[in-house]
Amino acid sequence: MKKLKLFLFVGFLGVLGGYTYLWYLAANKLEMAVVDQVVFLEKKGYRIAYGAIRVKGFPLKINLEIDDPLIEAPGAVAASLSITGTLHGYATIFSPTTVEFRADQGVEIKTALLVEDNNTVLKASGLTATMPLPKPLQDFKVTFQSPHIGAVDVKAHHLSLGLKLHENDRAQDLYSFEMTEIDPGGKLVSSFPQIIDRLQADLSLKGKVRVDVPLETALTNWYESDGTLDVGTLSVAWGDLKVDLNGTCALDQGLQPLAAFSAEIYGLNEILKKLSELGFIHENILPLLKASLNFLKESKKSDQGHSIYHKVSVTLQDNDVVIGSIPVVKFPPINWSKLGD
Repeated sequence: MKKLKLFLFVGFLGVLGGYTYLWYLAANKLEMAVVDQVVFLEKKGYRIAYGAIRVKGFPLKINLEIDDPLIEAPGAVAASLSITGTLHGYATIFSPTTVEFRADQGVEIKTALLVEDNNTVLKASGLTATMPLPKPLQDFKVTFQSPHIGAVDVKAHHLSLGLKLHENDRAQDLYSFEMTEIDPGGKLVSSFPQIIDRLQADLSLKGKVRVDVPLETALTNWYESDGTLDVGTLSVAWGDLKVDLNGTCALDQGLQPLAAFSAEIYGLNEILKKLSELGFIHENILPLLKASLNFLKESKKSDQGHSIYHKVSVTLQDNDVVIGSIPVVKFPPINWSKLGD
């Protein structure tokens, strides 16, 4: 019996010692991955600053703490992200370089893109993010709590952004976007609610995209590399209006936008009426447009009964927006060089 107890005690010590060794090995691997990523970004011209890095949490988790982090990107974007207080990271000994980050203090993003001064474009009360190291943008997702977009004075409950970037230019980079409970700062349409319930998109981008050159040059390079933006999903829920569409966007030789979408639109008649009242659609076109769209009505069964919607094509070419076969809106040509200034 004494030998058995001794054997169990020694075995317990061995397991404890082995686990302790694995924890410190994983913790060191995480800390070195962060340091290596900082060195890598600094070689590319980024400026990284922070107060201190600590690894703790033994024995249950690996907790990473980074005080007052600041990241400034180089080039024409000139973007920076700063967090007041401590950025917390969480990982496991089995996957120490896949990190979940959380910050409960103020988050601020600034950029000088399209403007001369470095302006604040987003503030948030906190964030959560997941990423793999050492290549965080290969599968990155961040959610901002209570974001406030300063340039247009828009507030929301949360804003989520996702990235899956590939090193091969021929592979499509994937982007996701979602905002909920959006307050645009003023009533956009009188008969619609102040709050937009949800705006969500899943996009894939193909072609060479550069951020270290002027905007018009970047768009020219993207056009010449056969760049396309595939919209897997673009959804808007705003009161009775609900739109779900998918399609493709590109540029023509004059760097003007091209787009072709297939859309399911709930509440289309009301939004057309409001667009006409606001002057976007000529009042003489509205009856013809409604009559034409009546042939495109369909219904879908749901828990609330049958929902009526329009299934239509929406295209943009030569700065004309066409719903079905009827031109609705014509935009002036976009001067990218002037916009870039």
